Amino acid sequence: MVKILIASKDLILERMLSVTLTINGFSTVTTKNLREALSIIEIGKINMLLIDQDMEAENLRAFLDTIKGQNIDVPVLLLGDGCGEWAHVPKPVEFPVLKTRMNELFRKKKSLAERFIQYGDMQIDVVRRLVIVKDSIVNLGLMEEIISKSNWLSAKVSN
Repeated sequence: MVKILIASKDLILERMLSVTLTINGFSTVTTKNLREALSIIEIGKINMLLIDQDMEAENLRAFLDTIKGQNIDVPVLLLGDGCGEWAHVPKPVEFPVLKTRMNELFRKKKSLAERFIQYGDMQIDVVRRLVIVKDSIVNLGLMEEIISKSNWLSAKVSN
């Protein structure tokens, strides 16, 4: 089951989101502060984080920077009036809009994961057309560059 962490000081918003998401098949965890939210993310398997934009405004940016800096792979959806986040949902929250934004973030996350093909120690970045072996970029020869740029070769490697 998909687990959503809701971080909001607004009890009405928190309850409304929790009930609505639960009715629609999601599992929810709630918190009223960002420090606790970070602990929950680090301990539990959270699939998405919904944050009320009004939460501790001065700490929100630091919180988002911490998530990014620690490479925590959790989509973040801010509730409020957009301020540079991955996505935002205007308040008052309407569930169809919330669900659409959540699905967009999950699709985006999935498409980023499909960008790489892994085979043993070799990783291929399909978007940037790079071959990486043991964290080192392999320089392609002239023929590989020509083939790569002309799209003559299209292959998918699987384990």
